[in-house]
Amino acid sequence: MDSSLTNGIGTDSFCASLEIQSTFGGGLHSTIKSGNGGAVTFTIDDTNGSGHALLASTSGTGRADEIVIQNTSNPNSALYVSTNGTGKALQVSGKTQLDGNVTIGDAFTNYQLKVNGTVKSREVVVTTTNFSGYGFDDDYDLMGLSDLEQVIRQEGHLPGIPSADEVASSGIGIGDMQTRLPEKIEELTPYTIEREKELDPLRSQFADIQNAVGAKFVPFCMTTSAVWALLGGLAVVILTFKVRRFIMTAKSHQ
Repeated sequence: MDSSLTNGIGTDSFCASLEIQSTFGGGLHSTIKSGNGGAVTFTIDDTNGSGHALLASTSGTGRADEIVIQNTSNPNSALYVSTNGTGKALQVSGKTQLDGNVTIGDAFTNYQLKVNGTVKSREVVVTTTNFSGYGFDDDYDLMGLSDLEQVIRQEGHLPGIPSADEVASSGIGIGDMQTRLPEKIEELTPYTIEREKELDPLRSQFADIQNAVGAKFVPFCMTTSAVWALLGGLAVVILTFKVRRFIMTAKSHQ
């Protein structure tokens, strides 16, 4: 066969160096016995531009089903698989290793895996070497409540927690956030314990006043401000009672 000529098998209208057409089930079939160590090779010379190897159907409902192996000078992709059917475009059985970045539903980025959509999983395991627990250390610098209030008023969020704008633009690192949240819980616990210690003497004073005025029942479940308001009211009542008693005593001695 003259390599300088174009040749057609099964067709008189060919437009390639070798074109094979068949009306039967097979067009080109090659069998290589495994013991011979042979291979089928398609080589593209990109000296004068980009080329590609294309496996595609020519008619019918599967017209768009194709596999394209493109020349390396084409920046789009090295392997492209497409289907217009409802089945899978690509199915891989067995272990698969991807050494580059993977993007699903979006343009390529520097992330090793980026998904523009929802990911469903039974479990996600994130490893980190900086997990919390130091919030209970004796030398932990716990911010005072007044300072914390000032930061919240200025920033609109807790210290060390990203703002809503930062999350919207940059997202949240799961491992980092799962470390910060326990830290905030550890900070909240000493605050609660300290407030409880401050309320204990107030409860004791309130119980003494309650016994003094003979009150039958006053609920103990109240906020600090409510306790102070009640104590102030009781103080006014006691003061009024003592003033009236003093006046009555003075009149009796006249």
